[in-house]
Amino acid sequence: MEESSPDSGGNEAREPHEGIDADGGDCNGDGGEDRSEPSEVGGSPSASGGDGGGRAGVSAKFTLGDTSEGEVFCARFSPDDLYLAAASGCGSILVYNALTGKRAFVLKCGQEDRLPTTQLRWRPQQALSKTKNVLVSVSADGRVLHWHASSGKCLHEIVEPDNQLFCVDYMADGSQFATAGRRREVHVYDECTKKLAAVLSGGEEGRTPGHSNRVFSLKFHPTMRSVLVTGGWDNTLQIWDLRRGDAVRAIFGPPG
Repeated sequence: MEESSPDSGGNEAREPHEGIDADGGDCNGDGGEDRSEPSEVGGSPSASGGDGGGRAGVSAKFTLGDTSEGEVFCARFSPDDLYLAAASGCGSILVYNALTGKRAFVLKCGQEDRLPTTQLRWRPQQALSKTKNVLVSVSADGRVLHWHASSGKCLHEIVEPDNQLFCVDYMADGSQFATAGRRREVHVYDECTKKLAAVLSGGEEGRTPGHSNRVFSLKFHPTMRSVLVTGGWDNTLQIWDLRRGDAVRAIFGPPG
């Protein structure tokens, strides 16, 4: 990424695209996917009969995608429930119409042999930006990508060098988002500037040392802006305080 310049946290950030609000970007996505193109697998619900015990059976309404698109690492509904986005093992994000089950958009950067997109989140509707249908994704190659789903454009790209990212989440008001992965620490970014706002690592002495292995899940508290929770391969949940910059409590899971 020769055109990039390091930001305050050592991560590479690219300049915004001139065509879309303040979220802009320079990574080309495939927004030309025909909205009317149906998924090639399934699409009609099967009859649901009783199981002999008086209970109604449950059947899938739609079967989306096919095996050629790789494994699905994550699926999330948009805030208005109109779209369902799925992160695939080939690195692409497939966006489906939630009402019809038809594929609406394909988000990809056009690079061959990309590592999996491991997690994605739609930006909350409360966010200050006027641009809607924006989502953020992270991948196993350490990239954080902002997408405009409706146009297929990649709005912004951040690279965390020497890191594999497995999880991402937005603060409830959409003002910040956080990522985590192999490094055993949490990176918090400002949504407007896309700059690194904080790095959370370690723990409060006498309570928890923080994570000792990879972080695979992350979630902001829905009402307490300064609190988020992570879970990792070390069988612990770590509770982080953004005001302190470290973990303040830990919950230990069952032994492996």
